[in-house]
Amino acid sequence: MPAFGNRSRRMLTTCRDELVVLAEEAIAVGMDFTVLEGHRSAERQEQLYHDGFSRVRFPDSKHNH
Repeated sequence: MPAFGNRSRRMLTTCRDELVVLAEEAIAVGMDFTVLEGHRSAERQEQLYHDGFSRVRFPDSKHNH
């Protein structure tokens, strides 16, 4: 049965409670996935935008809410 690794667990701590519940339910029914990133700070979002890894600036990314 799939389980979250340490990084996914760490990233989930930055997510909204509703998203954490959804992710835990998905893992419980056998979906295997990794949580790559949760909430992004303004600095991280701007860096990703300037480096070309995001098309939107802070606070317009879904990672910023």
